[in-house]
Amino acid sequence: MSYYYDLIEKYEKILDEKPYSIKAVVSLARLYLKTKNIEKAISFYEALLDPMPRNIEIFKSIGVMYLAKNNKSQAMEYIKEALFLKENDPSLYEYAAEIDEIKSSECYSIAINLYKNKKISEIEALHCFMIALKLYKKSKYDLSFEYLNLASIGVGNTVEFKNLLGSVYYKTEEYNKAIEEYNKAINLVGYDDYIILINIASCYRKKHEFDEALKYLTLSLNNSNYKETVYYNIALVYADMNDKENVLLHLNNALELEPFHPQSRDLYLEITGENIR
Repeated sequence: MSYYYDLIEKYEKILDEKPYSIKAVVSLARLYLKTKNIEKAISFYEALLDPMPRNIEIFKSIGVMYLAKNNKSQAMEYIKEALFLKENDPSLYEYAAEIDEIKSSECYSIAINLYKNKKISEIEALHCFMIALKLYKKSKYDLSFEYLNLASIGVGNTVEFKNLLGSVYYKTEEYNKAIEEYNKAINLVGYDDYIILINIASCYRKKHEFDEALKYLTLSLNNSNYKETVYYNIALVYADMNDKENVLLHLNNALELEPFHPQSRDLYLEITGENIR
C-alpha cells in the first residue's frame, strides 16, 4: 500500500507544478481508488469532465464509485451519461441493474441480449460467470442460467461452472439435469470435493431415492474435514424416511463435532421439541 502513497505524492507534486496535467489527474484518480479513498478518487475523476471530451470510461468509473458509496441516485446519473455515449455496452446495463432494483431484471435481460449479439472474449466469459454467481445468490435463477450460457464459451469446462449450473438446476427442481452437471464436476475434480457430493445427495433426496442419497453422503463423509455438515445432511435423509432413531444418531454425531452447528440444533429442536443446552 505504501507504494501507492509514494506514487500519490509524486503525482501531486507534478500537479502542483502543472495544474492542467491530465495525466497526473487520471493517475491520482486511479491511485486514490486503489487506496479505497473513494471521495478523493471521485473528485479527481470529476475534475476530468471539463477539460476532456465526454468520455464513457470516466462517466462509468464515477458511477461505479458512487454505487460503492451506496449513493444510487448519483450513480444512475453518471451511468445514464455513459449509456448516452455507448448504449450497446452490456456492463452499463449491469450497473444499472444493481442501482435500480425495480428494473433490475429488465436491465440484465438487455445486457444478455447485447452479449448474444457479439463475440464474447475469455475475460467477458469469466465476467458473465461472476454475474451468474451473483444472480444465483439473489435467487434470480433464470437470469443466472442465461449468464451461464454466455459464460460456457470460456469457462464451461471448469468445476466451478458445472457446480453452479447444477445448483441452478437444483433450485429450479430439475434434479436429473442437476445430477448430470454435478457428476461432470466430480469427473473433473474427483471425489475429494465433499460439497459436490452433498449436492448430488440432495438431488437424490428430493427425488426420494434415499439409498442413492446415503451412498453419496457416505462418500462425502470419507472425504470431508467438515463431517458435522455431512452428518446433518444424513439426518435430513433419515428425517424424510421418518426414521427418528437414525435422525437423532446422526444429529448427535454432528453436535459432538460442532456443538453450536445451527442447522443441527434447529433440526434437533424440530424432531424432539427440546433445545440443546
